[in-house]
Amino acid sequence: MILGAFTFVLAACGKEEAEKEDQDHAEHEDGGHDHDHGDHDHGFHTEGFDMEFTELNDVKAGEENKLEVKITLDDADLEGARVRYEIWKEDDKDNTDWVDTEEVNPGNYVADYVFEEATTYTVRVHVEGDDDLHEHIEYEVEVK
Repeated sequence: MILGAFTFVLAACGKEEAEKEDQDHAEHEDGGHDHDHGDHDHGFHTEGFDMEFTELNDVKAGEENKLEVKITLDDADLEGARVRYEIWKEDDKDNTDWVDTEEVNPGNYVADYVFEEATTYTVRVHVEGDDDLHEHIEYEVEVK
């Protein structure tokens, strides 16, 4: 019985810690942090990291679109990274599509995607690489 109570207390503490980590991560996502990130304004954690998503214009529902991002680290093309797009409709984060990219040129990562409905979508670009690199940035895409 004591073992069961001890296990319950440990589980509760672990849950509280996980919830705090989730909250801290959410605050980071919302810009609720005041870390100095150098000369760029993207709020990346990795010094010298930069990402430029090619903006999509005149996007129509049901048509294939090319999603493209250019990634650099210390002004050099970042090669061999794992880059994925996380895509969801406005107010529907529970239904997320994950799209893997292909590196078509050094530092250029591309994937094709069809936005099914005319609405606003969020596209979050995730980049993972060596030395625990994990960066992301979000863009809104208006689909007609």
